[in-house]
Amino acid sequence: MLTPMVLAALFFGCEEVPEEDDGLVSWAGYVYMDVDAPGEERLGEGSVTFWPSPFAADGQLPAAQPYEDYVGYWEVRVAPAASAMVRITSDLTRPTVWAGDAPEVDGNWLSGALFGVTDVWIEATFDPLSGDGDLWVDVAERGDVLVIGRPLNDSVECQHLTVTAGGVEHQPGCWLEDETGAASVVTFGPISWFASSADTGEVVVSWLDGSEVYQADAGDVIMAWYLAGAS
Repeated sequence: MLTPMVLAALFFGCEEVPEEDDGLVSWAGYVYMDVDAPGEERLGEGSVTFWPSPFAADGQLPAAQPYEDYVGYWEVRVAPAASAMVRITSDLTRPTVWAGDAPEVDGNWLSGALFGVTDVWIEATFDPLSGDGDLWVDVAERGDVLVIGRPLNDSVECQHLTVTAGGVEHQPGCWLEDETGAASVVTFGPISWFASSADTGEVVVSWLDGSEVYQADAGDVIMAWYLAGAS
């Protein structure tokens, strides 16, 4: 016998049970194979792992590619506004480490903001700066950590920058590019680039207005980009 409740369910359809709120947010976007990679060079093969601070041993969160038609589009669910490290690996790039803050609600990182780096890119970047791009590749090749920095604005100055690893603090090498792209070594004032080698483990990049903390393995390249100071 069809009761009124059953008839109502058949007529109106069954209401979908909402998913339980896990308190996390979706953080997603494209990951590329290089800084200037065209669309077809998105990272489809490899891994993208998010590791929220304070880097608990069981806290690593592997990202996934949720859409078959969008190769290189990665997504992870993290705590809102969590500070996290992002590690990108593939057969064609160096293990590349970034740091950033998750959004407070579901959101995407800027397209092109996350990418793996290649030896070719490292050499091409440092040859005009220091004339020895291959030596910077050797830093990662021998099992140290290579730190590459690029501030977001002129308020990040060389004299306030430090890289601390293995309990040792030191100042990185700094370069400033002029309007023609020519670079000169600087130790004071605004910079365009900075770089340093570091021991594995915890690596802290500090400047006047803040710091970023990373966990790096042998051969990793830390991308300390988008650092900003008070304008």
